[in-house]
Amino acid sequence: MKRIAAAVFCFTVATFKPDCAVASAQNNERIAQIEARLPEKPCTPAPRPCDRAAWVPLAKAPAAAAIIASAEKLVGAKIDELTDDLYRDFSRTGNRTRYEKPYFRKAYR
Repeated sequence: MKRIAAAVFCFTVATFKPDCAVASAQNNERIAQIEARLPEKPCTPAPRPCDRAAWVPLAKAPAAAAIIASAEKLVGAKIDELTDDLYRDFSRTGNRTRYEKPYFRKAYR
């Protein structure tokens, strides 16, 4: 009985052909829906880096002063290395702080 069921299953899978015309029409319809929502011109969440005219006023804003000062301090700062040995240290010793300290310093810089 199992052999017959397996043979029927294999035959069904081998001969199954989805209705490509319906699937294609559905895809085209979905593409048209998405396309209708897109803006005419591509946009970005911020000005392009080379667009100095857009960035100069932002850099002069009071809120930017603290961000720029913080970034300038980090320009020459050493970035902690996250070595394989630090990563494996937890599995060997159970101590995760030796990896976490440099990881979080790097992640939140």
